[in-house]
Amino acid sequence: MQTYLLFKTLHIVFVVSWFAGLFYLVRLFIYTREAQEKPEPEKTILTHQLLLMQKKLLYIITIPAMVLTLIFGIGMLFFAYQFLFQSWMISKLIGVFFLLIYQWYAYKIYLMQKQMNFRHSSLFLRIFNEGATILLLAIVFLAVFKTSTDFTRYFVFVFIFLVLILIFVLLYRKKQNIGN
Repeated sequence: MQTYLLFKTLHIVFVVSWFAGLFYLVRLFIYTREAQEKPEPEKTILTHQLLLMQKKLLYIITIPAMVLTLIFGIGMLFFAYQFLFQSWMISKLIGVFFLLIYQWYAYKIYLMQKQMNFRHSSLFLRIFNEGATILLLAIVFLAVFKTSTDFTRYFVFVFIFLVLILIFVLLYRKKQNIGN
């Protein structure tokens, strides 16, 4: 039991670190994208500094936290394998799978920006940034309530949350355009 609690504690610590890294990484993508609108030499200076920050955040915090989250999560399942047969855990693992896809795409954006390919708009990146929030909500709700039976109420909540996020992003964008 003590080993399970140790794995659970470390799992939670690294989940927090992983999400912190993801949240900040995508913010750095937004800042790097918006730096492309600045005049020289500000554009070049900001871009190089922000790309360096992305690299350090990704390789020193985000990716190691992801790996350690997965290691300690698998370790917890080793000690409490009965959870694997419960619907909430299956749903949670599906959420983790989508989080890994999110991480992969964030890495792909990092590689694009590193190559000075700024194909994504800052609006896209702001909306993309909320993907981690939605996955965090889903995974935490499943882990805490340990139920996936009331999908209707849950998805209505997530849908309303998504709509609110979109409204706030669009209002922010409108405010930015008015200020310019």
